[in-house]
Amino acid sequence: MPSAELITQTVNRYIELVSSGTADDIVELYTDDATVEDPVGGGETHIGRQAILGFYKTLDSAGAKRSCLRCESAATRRPSCSR
Repeated sequence: MPSAELITQTVNRYIELVSSGTADDIVELYTDDATVEDPVGGGETHIGRQAILGFYKTLDSAGAKRSCLRCESAATRRPSCSR
């Protein structure tokens, strides 16, 4: 099991990338057999890096504005970013 420090680093990196990274950057955080479910739009479960990449590229191509108003790391309960 990963350490709390590694989990915190990964969550913070994800927040950073969702705010300003690319789909290719984000997908590198996932394992080959990871799954992602859209928490807002519902729909299908995206299984594996290729499907996850497609999910995030769809957000990019739709022109979705990604911003982080206030995010907390579950591991630290401290704000990770605010804008």
